Amino acid sequence: MKRRLRLFLIGFTIGIIVVIFAYGDKASTMFDWTPESRVLKRIRLTEKVISDSMQCILDCNNFDENSWKLLFRSGDVNFAKARNKPFPIYTLSITNDSIPLTSLTISAEDSLSVLIDFKGPHTDCNCP
Repeated sequence: MKRRLRLFLIGFTIGIIVVIFAYGDKASTMFDWTPESRVLKRIRLTEKVISDSMQCILDCNNFDENSWKLLFRSGDVNFAKARNKPFPIYTLSITNDSIPLTSLTISAEDSLSVLIDFKGPHTDCNCP
């Protein structure tokens, strides 16, 4: 029995190594199969379009590049608020010790991710 288990594990390990080499750079995307991971990956890989007024609100709430990285790593997608037409619109939320509850609404167009709305802890920003 031990011999069979050892042979199985050796074959399984060789198979995993072959798959990783065969897919190369695609190996990291093989594990993004959940809907939430696919949405976050799609938004991460497309160009972000942020208007000047939205950028002012982001700056007022101290939402910087590290916050974007944290959003893509541990953000939650609220599929109950999602819409599909004409382009998918997703509401992403993030809660962390350094960042209080923050909600972003993003339209995922073909090659762009347009920030539509941002709700953060500071609502009294003097933005145009």
